Amino acid sequence: MTPCLSGNLVDIGSSEILLMEKKSSNGELLCRLCRARASSITSACLILFLAVVASAAQSSPPSPHALGKPQEFTVTVGIYVSAISDIDTNRDSFVADFYVWTYSPASASDPLATVTVARARSQVVLYQWKEKFGDQLWSLQKYRCEIFKNWNVANFPFDRHVIAIAVVPNSDEYAQPRYEVDEKNSGMGNNLALSGWRTENLRVFKQEVAYGSSFGDPNAAGPYRYGVVTASFLLSRKPWLLFFKLMVGAYLAAGAALLGCFMKTSQPPIFSGRMGMQIASLFTAIINRREIVDVLGQHNSFTRLDLLHIAVYVLIFLSLVLTLRSRSLTERNEEIEATRLERGASLCLALLFLVLNVAVIIGSLAVGPNPNILQIIQMGD
Repeated sequence: MTPCLSGNLVDIGSSEILLMEKKSSNGELLCRLCRARASSITSACLILFLAVVASAAQSSPPSPHALGKPQEFTVTVGIYVSAISDIDTNRDSFVADFYVWTYSPASASDPLATVTVARARSQVVLYQWKEKFGDQLWSLQKYRCEIFKNWNVANFPFDRHVIAIAVVPNSDEYAQPRYEVDEKNSGMGNNLALSGWRTENLRVFKQEVAYGSSFGDPNAAGPYRYGVVTASFLLSRKPWLLFFKLMVGAYLAAGAALLGCFMKTSQPPIFSGRMGMQIASLFTAIINRREIVDVLGQHNSFTRLDLLHIAVYVLIFLSLVLTLRSRSLTERNEEIEATRLERGASLCLALLFLVLNVAVIIGSLAVGPNPNILQIIQMGD
């Protein structure tokens, strides 16, 4: 009985071992199949990823027109000019400090996220703040910009200039906001300009400016356009003190040359002294011209003061001619004729010089600035 039982146990144990080995073999086969399937899925995903990357690298970015109709919304823009400084006619520029703020839908991009100031050589953000009020976003930034300005100084020192600070909010190149101006809160500071200048007639307005090209976009119906909000005002020089300060030397030189015509040329020492005084007056007027260069800088424009200085040079030269003519008549014993000639001619020269100065000043005051705002703010061409 005992051996029979032992044999049955052995048989049962062997069957269990065979069954376990079979299950183990099936498990290993299943694991191999799973690993193979996972490896093939990973390879397929990698191939698909590489194909997408290659396609994206070969394709060009879509144009704004290819992305469908841009989103339209309203943006209210305000500008407050706080300071104007560093007016430089040599560099054709000035420095402006100003605030820009916007009210826009909170769901849209911040219009002041990226801002372009037209014709700015440098653009620095001094202060920024944004806050949500319900479904509206209020954004505020303060800028300091050096802005290019083609100063027309032909009317110096009676020159007046239209200053334009043009702001282009362009937070989203695929958006088309409708700009509205916050006229109530826009303005400029009371002590805006430097000493010797005054500001007036501030206007803040919106404008649409066109580039001169569509930049080859086949979907564009015409040249690209962009919206601009501009603050413009009149910047005028305070002329009278500067005018007399720059011209007093030339006027004194002209007066001395004319007064010298009342000196008799019958005696050689007096004649030589009169000639010396008039020649010195000419050099004084030439040196006085340098004062204008120091104030205005080297400039290609022919100014009103240049015209008046040329008149002074001509006046002094004619006084020298009168002196020589008087000496010639005196040597021929025609002293009475010489006196009559130089007295009458000098008075006529003085009167003509006075009339010319009055005409130049009145003409300078009548000339207004060129209000071509589009040319001032144009940055696309």
